[in-house]
Amino acid sequence: MKTAAVNKNVRSRRSLSRNDRFTLSAFVGIPTLLQIVFLWAPTLITVVLSFTYWNGINVSDIKWAGFYLLERN
Repeated sequence: MKTAAVNKNVRSRRSLSRNDRFTLSAFVGIPTLLQIVFLWAPTLITVVLSFTYWNGINVSDIKWAGFYLLERN
């Protein structure tokens, strides 16, 4: 025996409006992008450059530490 009527035309309602989703994505996306640009990119570049011999003037003067040691011997 069925006690509740089955309604097949029930639409799912979104809990957030379009403006709310845009605002939420901006509040999450912009700080994340800024953190990647200003924190993680320089960090990764520093880690890569720490394995080199470079005085910081010309990019063409970068010598990888492993290759430089092989040339000296």
